[in-house]
Amino acid sequence: MVVLTRTCHGAQPPPQILVRLPASFESDVYVFGLVIVDVISGRGMWNIGDNDGIQDDILSDELLKKPANMTSQLWGLIEKMCRYNPVDRLSMADVFRELEALSKQYPMDKATSFRPESHEGNEILAPTRS
Repeated sequence: MVVLTRTCHGAQPPPQILVRLPASFESDVYVFGLVIVDVISGRGMWNIGDNDGIQDDILSDELLKKPANMTSQLWGLIEKMCRYNPVDRLSMADVFRELEALSKQYPMDKATSFRPESHEGNEILAPTRS
């Protein structure tokens, strides 16, 4: 059995970290939501240069914008993961359950690759053939 005893956050910390509250598993859920947006959008959220501006956006709950290639179902999950108040966020177990359900709706075969910048539309992962 694995027992998680630490949390982590990256360059874009959740709101509670910016106001000097302790890290928590809820802060990890927030950051995981940002990672999903980064991967799907391909926009490199983690390399944005204006950290002060980003922190202002996080604190005003204006950081996230729905990527064009993300389904409304996945965006709904992201919104629940990245709620401003940590107690309003999904648990990581609920996140995994919802991701598993979404993966069954949008399967990818092993012969596909992901190139976010090369696709438009409303596909969850915008797969392409290699």
